[in-house]
Amino acid sequence: MLQRLIASPKFWMSVPTALLTMSVIMWGTATWIAVSDDASYAIEKDYYQKGLDWDLHLAQQKANADLGWQLVQTIHRSKRGADNHLVEVELLDAQGKALTGASIHLEAFHVAHSKFPQEVDFKPIAASDSNGQQSRFKATLRLQPAGQWEWRWVVHRDDELFTLKRRTLVQ
Repeated sequence: MLQRLIASPKFWMSVPTALLTMSVIMWGTATWIAVSDDASYAIEKDYYQKGLDWDLHLAQQKANADLGWQLVQTIHRSKRGADNHLVEVELLDAQGKALTGASIHLEAFHVAHSKFPQEVDFKPIAASDSNGQQSRFKATLRLQPAGQWEWRWVVHRDDELFTLKRRTLVQ
């Protein structure tokens, strides 16, 4: 039976048709995946320009090390069922003293769903130092789903720039 099927000219005429059909299905599936809104498929924003600016990135890392600033973040878990979390940040200098007069920006995204990053500017918390300057900041973020998040901090203070990239486990 099998030998008769293989010897049949109709069988060999259908082989290229079947191969072409499978190829069209595979290309269609690949195209659908490429244009879908699946959050697990993401490309680093401006990756080519970041590659060209690698020397600037290394210079910024050196400037960060020279400044020695620290960002201490606290995540206040939302009430059961709520997606929003309050994130508080304190900015400290190399000696651990509070830094005032800064502006803080954050880009955050879930590592497994990085197609949809969140960007937020932190607002100063009302408590201030003796000069009326704030050293603590807060913002509300939607930190769902739980898991590893990448936080990309940018801090401006006068003419100084501090950047920090950190992975944070959100539960």
